[in-house]
Amino acid sequence: MSAWSLWLGGAIVLVLTDLFLFGGASGVLLAAAGMALFGMGAALLGLSWELQILTAALSGVVLVPLALMLLRRWTPGQLTQGVDDPRVRHQTFRVHLDARGDPRVHILGDEFGARPWSADMQLEEGAAVRLVRFEGTTAVVTREDGGGSGNPQQGRKGEHHE
Repeated sequence: MSAWSLWLGGAIVLVLTDLFLFGGASGVLLAAAGMALFGMGAALLGLSWELQILTAALSGVVLVPLALMLLRRWTPGQLTQGVDDPRVRHQTFRVHLDARGDPRVHILGDEFGARPWSADMQLEEGAAVRLVRFEGTTAVVTREDGGGSGNPQQGRKGEHHE
């Protein structure tokens, strides 16, 4: 088997992996496929294995940042997290209790453990809550009816959430 066909096979595997796992949006795998194509070009020119690998590596210095820059430019909009996401902002969610009795909420199709904003607030089954912020994978929520004390719009350490 010739060297150029190995480089081409590697590029095809990288592109297919990117398509099936990331929907063609990985950037890094696509750049690695481009690097493999540069290695293939070096093999077609009859260069040694060392120079083929060097050609592929040096092309990666240009291709990886270029691929990431182009993907950022072509990506429509920016995904946000937490209360900054317009799909979550000002939305009401219902609390449900898991098998251990711990409060949980469903937000955008994912289930998160819930913790009340203030210590005197109780989260009962079916209570209507709003998201204040995320702390790791825990949703910090406040009751929709205003149960509990404090201002949930004021985050910790002076953060302000609208």
